[in-house]
Amino acid sequence: MKNMTIHSQQTVYCTPRTICAKADVSLACLTEVVAAKSLPAILGGNDSVEGQSIFAAEPVEVFEFSLHQSAPFEKLRNVLSKYQKKGSGTFSGFSCGWIGYFGYELGRFIEKLPAGAVDDLGFPVIRLGFYDKAILYDHPT
Repeated sequence: MKNMTIHSQQTVYCTPRTICAKADVSLACLTEVVAAKSLPAILGGNDSVEGQSIFAAEPVEVFEFSLHQSAPFEKLRNVLSKYQKKGSGTFSGFSCGWIGYFGYELGRFIEKLPAGAVDDLGFPVIRLGFYDKAILYDHPT
């Protein structure tokens, strides 16, 4: 896994766009193609669930925070404020933005918790990727 760092605090303006396309593609096929890309993010991908699935890969930036660092929320605020939406249109669904996770152990920065398990895997407690493009798959109803 490549660890990307933030090189600049310069504001990045994002202009979300939506392109609708009808395609005869299965979720399994789409999942396989996206999963083979760099740093994929797949939310959903289950034919038996109504709604949408989101497929993204190759983020333009990755934010990671480990348990051994300090001030997670300040660092997160700085990186999140860097990206600004340009334009005033409304968009349905996900067009671009952050996808990732906040781990349970992040709670140690919010409140005092009993000693946790040994961190033998070394996963970050925050890991987010900024994806500037994504595929939204509307599940048939």
